[in-house]
Amino acid sequence: MSDDQRRSRSYDPEVFLLAFAGLVLEIAYTRIVSFKLFYYHTYLVIGLAMLGMGFGGAVVAVAPRLAAPARIMGPVATLGALGTAAAYALVARIELSVLDFASNPASPFALVAVCALVFVGFGAIGVLLSSVFAAAPERMPRAYLADLGGAALGCAAAAPCVSLLGAPATVMVGAAAMAAAGIRPWWAVAPARAVAAVVATGALGVLAARPALLPAIVPDPVKTMHPKHLAGAPPLFSAWSPVFRIDVTPSVGEHSDVLVIHHDGLWGSTLHRWDGAPASLAPFDHDERALPFRALARPPGAVVVIGAAGGHEILAALRFGSAHVDGVELNPATVDLVRRRFADFVGHVAEHPAVRLVNDEGRSWLSRQSGPFDVVYFVAPDSYAAMNSATSGAFVLSESYLYTVEMIGETLARLAPDGFLAMQFGEDDFDAQPNRTLRYVTSARAALRRRGVADPGAHIAVATTRSLGDVSTILVSPTPIAGARARAFAAAAADVPNTRVRWLPGEPAPPGPLAAVLTLADDALGAWLAARPFDVSPVRDDAPFFWHFGRAGSFFGLDRHAGPGIMWEASGAGERVLMATLVAAILFAAGSLALPMAIAAPWPTAAIGRATVAGYFATLGVGFMLFEVALIQKLALVLGYPTYSLSVTLMALLVAAGFGSLASERWTGAVDRLAPRLALAVVALAALYAFGLDAIAPAVLPAPLSARVVVALAVTAPLGFVLGVFLPLGVSCIARKVPDPAPVVAWAWATNGFCSVIGSVATAILAMTFGFRVVLGLAAATYLAAIVLLRRLAR
Repeated sequence: MSDDQRRSRSYDPEVFLLAFAGLVLEIAYTRIVSFKLFYYHTYLVIGLAMLGMGFGGAVVAVAPRLAAPARIMGPVATLGALGTAAAYALVARIELSVLDFASNPASPFALVAVCALVFVGFGAIGVLLSSVFAAAPERMPRAYLADLGGAALGCAAAAPCVSLLGAPATVMVGAAAMAAAGIRPWWAVAPARAVAAVVATGALGVLAARPALLPAIVPDPVKTMHPKHLAGAPPLFSAWSPVFRIDVTPSVGEHSDVLVIHHDGLWGSTLHRWDGAPASLAPFDHDERALPFRALARPPGAVVVIGAAGGHEILAALRFGSAHVDGVELNPATVDLVRRRFADFVGHVAEHPAVRLVNDEGRSWLSRQSGPFDVVYFVAPDSYAAMNSATSGAFVLSESYLYTVEMIGETLARLAPDGFLAMQFGEDDFDAQPNRTLRYVTSARAALRRRGVADPGAHIAVATTRSLGDVSTILVSPTPIAGARARAFAAAAADVPNTRVRWLPGEPAPPGPLAAVLTLADDALGAWLAARPFDVSPVRDDAPFFWHFGRAGSFFGLDRHAGPGIMWEASGAGERVLMATLVAAILFAAGSLALPMAIAAPWPTAAIGRATVAGYFATLGVGFMLFEVALIQKLALVLGYPTYSLSVTLMALLVAAGFGSLASERWTGAVDRLAPRLALAVVALAALYAFGLDAIAPAVLPAPLSARVVVALAVTAPLGFVLGVFLPLGVSCIARKVPDPAPVVAWAWATNGFCSVIGSVATAILAMTFGFRVVLGLAAATYLAAIVLLRRLAR
């Protein structure tokens, strides 16, 4: 095959497979890292995936001879796939504790080794994609369509693969797709060698189909699923899901009637043996779960349990005479435990005539109900395990729409006049730092103010129960808590060992932070909140980061407060990982772009400025991520189940962007005429997402899922189409002006990849600090700057 034939050949199928492999690997590794380490370390996976794309572009820019996919596709794809499989085996077995960096000098090196191994597959994919794009930039619109299409399919397929095969096997699926990308090109130049790619594809496919052949993952020693905590006993059941991995183990000690459900390697909830007899539920009379029900001062009618998990709170509701209980649980694997796998153990509670167990997202399900309910019971429905759209594979922003001012208001609107919203979660030490309680109470206060309540403190009651830490129970009612209900709450608290009433309307409360947030005037409360070392201000839908207690300095490690327990250790940890990822991306970009281009590969043309190319493709990388991440997170509220937000939103965005790329072919010579239309579209869409989605979400939440999916597609597709036009237009401008465009195109692709990392991390930081509206405004501004630079490229 001649050089001309090789350069004119289409590699769209290979680009499709490589993009598919990249997305599948990324999503699989976010789940693996969440289980092995902690949820916020998935930021590293996202960064490594995008750095791989940038790294590939930098390598091809420095060594333009690699812009020869016919020559390198077969061997690099095959070796990269095998390297990816071997790297997983090492990642799984490396023991790493991220909480003892200060005391164990080996731990940071172990984390670096894990990152380097995860990077292997992404780096190989980045080199191959850059080789194709640089070799034939005139084909960029169609090649970019294949790239986005493969990524869209990977996005859609990854979550089902994780559920059916497990995250480790999903890594093998991605590796097999990578190896398959080498078969056709290698066959064209060396048929005998193509056998290696075929064998590699088949072997990796076998590993994907037989997950038991893969090495088991050793989690962080602090996690309850580490072998040292299991005393040699294997789990009774394990399953991966897009939400989190679950493992069921016997309880340690004498609690033979309790099984522990671990969420991503950490103790999460329990399954309790029940013989089906009402009398055997008597222990709930002296349990903190009695508080929401006994405080009613009458038998509860309709009850909702959000975060039903193993069904323990459902049993408590039955104990206190609830006429009907709806248990809503997000994770399908957990629902399966109660309905099927351990149904005998829990007394077939899901089949009880008064119980309905639902697999759904709590807010979405509740919005479709009219009520009235006597108790809506939130049982720590979130935790530090990754339980949002990002855990399904995209960008972990530790948001939860279950805790916001708007959600509290929606719940109060569905309660009976004397009903209760009950929120229950753990505090490491309430007296030392009641961050979660304070933040939820301030949010409840704001929600009550929205309802016109002059004295929110009269509608709230709080108690804590000392257990492993403190379990905080917060009750919020549409009407003042007084008379029989106040007395019933106090009596119930007195019957539960180690329980203290912290706030009860009409009763004297000791001075402290809880009394401050419930008694201070609005202006005084604002000043008091601003002076707190941690941010416990109300959480709203525009920035639903309930668990983000750190202030701006937490991203730089400037406001870390020493204290006991994991709650203190966790404060700011995710923010510091974000900042470390950002710094690493900037340093990697500087080393991979500036230094090699200055030393090894001088700028090849005077027809187009390096600063213009860098600025244009950098703004595309940052701007696309600002739009993408914000839109995925905001549509999580519309679609409900987190996996849908990722798969529907991102897939629609990528597919529509692919069609935008294809359409860009006809506008290559009409940039000046197109630019104003692009600017108008970007601004209009950003305004729609920033302000219109807030009105759309409440209107469509009660609709069936199919209708909400249609709405999400209609909202997302126009943006995808518009954004898909930009990158191939820029590449086409370079191809027209530069005699040998390969190194410039590769360098542009590298710039885009590196800046995508910066954009994704910046989105997380900006959203946590300012909210999604600011992020969307910055996204629009970034693309307006890109339009200015595009006109320079065209001229």
